[in-house]
Amino acid sequence: LYPIPFYNKTVSVTGTEVPALVGFGISNGEQVKELSSYCDGAIIGSALVKAIADGKTAEESIAGLREKLRDLRSGIVA
Repeated sequence: LYPIPFYNKTVSVTGTEVPALVGFGISNGEQVKELSSYCDGAIIGSALVKAIADGKTAEESIAGLREKLRDLRSGIVA
């Protein structure tokens, strides 16, 4: 990943500060960790949908979702 030059981690929009979020292709905790110094949050919807879709049964889908969430969370928990 290439650094994204956010100067204050927030962007001024109509006089208010709005959190800066990044969310294109983020699929693991290492990517979340790398981006955390450049933005306020990561949008991870596609990674979660894929984790669910990869399961062949409801139980596998839930297990895959839990594992993906653990992995993504590892990028923000010190």
